[in-house]
This record gives sequence, structure tokens and C-alpha cells, in this order.
Amino acid sequence: MQCPGQDSRFWDGAAVFEYKCPKCGHMLEFFKDDSKRRCKNCGNEVFNPRMDFGCAAYCPYAEQCLGQLPPELLAKKQEKLITDTGAEIKRRLGDDSKAIGRVGRATRRAAELAAENEGSNKAVVVLSVYFQILAEAAAGNAAELGQSIMTHFGANEGLKNEIRALLEHQGPAGEEDLNLRLVRQALG
Repeated sequence: MQCPGQDSRFWDGAAVFEYKCPKCGHMLEFFKDDSKRRCKNCGNEVFNPRMDFGCAAYCPYAEQCLGQLPPELLAKKQEKLITDTGAEIKRRLGDDSKAIGRVGRATRRAAELAAENEGSNKAVVVLSVYFQILAEAAAGNAAELGQSIMTHFGANEGLKNEIRALLEHQGPAGEEDLNLRLVRQALG
């Protein structure tokens, strides 16, 4: 037995619809269970605008299922990671009210700085601040603590590697990395 919502024998007329490619305006035909379609006119990959990708915000397999996530879903997934990490950091800090207060002030500042600086990555900046403060309070290694927590919450390898490099101060050669500069300002 197949779920009636996924069985095309039970679909009505709203299950198939047309949508304009945002890149070239060519009409694409979507079925309600299509996650994405490639525009035959320009080759642009278009995500189904009517599909609820809410599961991608928390599912560790979202990228395998959907391929490259659209920017709005990636942002949602990163926001969830920031929220979950914040709760975990506070749990680990226990009753250290001084460290918890510092976490709140520094992460708010980090989020503000990331929003003000085009080209920065809010998740990298805020998560790095969390891990740096936890490491100082627990006398541990920020990069190792961060990797452990991010692995637990299903962060992708690219984000984990970027944060590890930042926490180990291995940014690009020459000019200081923008995200690293923002982390230092937020911790300042």
C-alpha cells in the first residue's frame, strides 16, 4: 500500500502546476512531489516552490536527498544549528552565570556584526564565538569542542571545516579572514 498523498492515482488537478523559471522566465511543469526541475531553456535548477522542505532544516541527510540546498533552506538549517548549539553550550556551562551572560552578549554582537558585514557567514561567526567561550570556561580546545558538538547536531563537513580553521586561526594567507575578525570583535 502506497501513501495516498504520494500515489498519483489520488491526485487532483492541483498536483501538477506550472512555474516560471526565475532566471529566464521559461515555464516549467512541476508535479507536487518533485523537489526540483532543471529548466530546459537555460539549465537553471529550480526548486519546487510549493514543496515544504521544512524537514531539510533539521535532517542530517537533507543534502543527500535534495542535492545542493537552496539558500533559504541553508539559512534555516544554520539557524537551527545555532539555536541547538546555544542550548547545548548553556547546558554545558551549567550554573556559571558569568560565562552564560558573556555567551549571550557575545553571540548577539556576533550576529549583529555578521548582518552588517556582507560576505561574512553568520553561522561561522556565532558558532565560533560559542565554542571559544565554552573552551575558555571549560579549559578545553575550542576546535575540538566545536567539532564534537557540530557532529552531534549533524552540521555539514564544509561548515565544520571552516569553523575548525577559524578556531585554529588558519584563515587565508595575507589579509585577516573577515569571519575571524568578526569573532575577535564579538569576543572583544
